[in-house]
Amino acid sequence: MKIAITSYGKDLGSEISADFSSADYFILIDTGYLGDFVPIKNHHKNQVNDAEIFGALLIISYDVKIVLTGYCSQNALRIFQKASIKVIGNAYGTVEDNILKLTGEDLNLINNN
Repeated sequence: MKIAITSYGKDLGSEISADFSSADYFILIDTGYLGDFVPIKNHHKNQVNDAEIFGALLIISYDVKIVLTGYCSQNALRIFQKASIKVIGNAYGTVEDNILKLTGEDLNLINNN
């Protein structure tokens, strides 16, 4: 299952973005392959209008099933609901810490095998 986590940086130690539409990156992780991740640059974050809509459509194009973020606007939530994507809000801390909370898997142990 693919997860997208909003982030201020492009690595697992980056802080989760406080707001979906202003995330610098979307970190994509497949729970079947936790050692691998893909940072996707959010080129829409500086748009004056509809940044959250274009960001949501970008996420949908990667077949994501769960989005973790600090806050997600109603516009993006409606798009995610129509695409059957679960949104987990109020997330904070690092990307890696939240993956551990969500999956119970310590990425340091996985990456060191």
